[in-house]
Amino acid sequence: MSLLDKLLGRRPRTAANIAAELSARGAELTAAKARMASAVMKRAAALDAQDAVALKAVDDEAAADGLTAELAAHAIAALEAAHAERIKVEEREQFRADVASAEREAVAMTASLQAEYPEAAQRLAAILDRMAKHRANEDSLRERGRKLGESVKISNATAFRDGPQRWRVTWPGESGGQIVGSPEDAPRGSIRWVGGKPVAARDGVTVEPRRVESADSLLDAIKYLPGLLYGDAPYYRASEPWVPPPRMPV
Repeated sequence: MSLLDKLLGRRPRTAANIAAELSARGAELTAAKARMASAVMKRAAALDAQDAVALKAVDDEAAADGLTAELAAHAIAALEAAHAERIKVEEREQFRADVASAEREAVAMTASLQAEYPEAAQRLAAILDRMAKHRANEDSLRERGRKLGESVKISNATAFRDGPQRWRVTWPGESGGQIVGSPEDAPRGSIRWVGGKPVAARDGVTVEPRRVESADSLLDAIKYLPGLLYGDAPYYRASEPWVPPPRMPV
C-alpha cells in the first residue's frame, strides 16, 4: 500500500480530498510542536524538583510528540506533491471538458443559425432593397434637378438609430484666445437653453453642432460575425430564394 493510499484510505484522490487531508496533517504537526515546546518547561520543572518519574514521563511524551511531528511532516511533504500534481490533472480535465462543451454548443448553434438565417436574410434583404431603390430615386432626382437648375434636399433615409446630438461651444479666455468645450464646460451665463438646444447668451460665445455619432451599422457589424453564410453576394435579395452554399469536402 502506498503512502497516499494509507493517508486517504478509500477516498478518491481528488484535489479537494488531498487538500482536506493536508489541512488535518498540518493541524497535527502544529499541535505536536506546541506540546514539544511545553515539554521543555515541564522538563525543567521536573529537574528542579529532582523528580525522576516526572522527568521520564515528560521525556516519553516529548519523544512521542517528536515521532508524531516527524510522521506529520513526512505526510505533508507527500500530500503537497500529490496535491500540486492533482491540480494540474484536474485543470487539464476541466479544460478538455470545456472544449467539448464549446464544441457541442457550436454544433447546436450552427443548426439553429442555419434554420433561422434564411428568414433573417430575406428580411434584411427587403430593407436593403428599399434603401437601394430610395437612393437610386434620389440620384435620379438630383440629376434632373441639375439639368433644371433646381436644388434637391431630401432627408437621409436610414435604418440605424442616431446617437445623441453633441455641441461645440467656444468662449473668450481670461488671458485671451478662445476656449473650446462642451455646454457643460462653458462658464455660467455664457449659454442658455432654448427648445433643448444651447444658444449663445453673450458676445464672443459661439455654439455649433458637432457630428452626430451613430450606432454601428448592422451591415458593418455582421461582417465580423464568424460563421455567417454570405454566398456570392453581400446579402440575398428578397426576391431570390436562399440556397445554402455547397460545403467543402472534408
